[in-house]
Amino acid sequence: MVKNLLHVGLCVSNLSRARRFYAEILGLKEIIRPDIFGTKGIWFDAGAGDQLHITQADETNSAPNPARPTQLRIANHIAFRIENYESALATLRDAEVECQAGRLGFKQIFASDYDGNVIELQEVDTGGLPQRLTATNE
Repeated sequence: MVKNLLHVGLCVSNLSRARRFYAEILGLKEIIRPDIFGTKGIWFDAGAGDQLHITQADETNSAPNPARPTQLRIANHIAFRIENYESALATLRDAEVECQAGRLGFKQIFASDYDGNVIELQEVDTGGLPQRLTATNE
């Protein structure tokens, strides 16, 4: 029945901050977004035909609570495949984005956008399998 992921939708409190995080820091390309019932938002190409749909919080849509620690919000998250773990970690740290390595020994990073939406970044091989950390890059 399901062939693949089509898009993920997130609600944020500030579209400018979301654009900075997803476009400037993570490097997603903004794409055309149709008018959807007068709501404000941004769409991004997330690669391989997948999209990220960001909607401005209002009286009918609310953003998550960023005051809760990331580990308590981890069940609800988006995961992006990355090319290079070390480069991604450096980019996030240079942008002063708080992040932490995954605890399972894989090349994965957990961070939150400016509204507390949890983002997982994981380096995987060409077959889609997670790459393990070695003692030199943990």
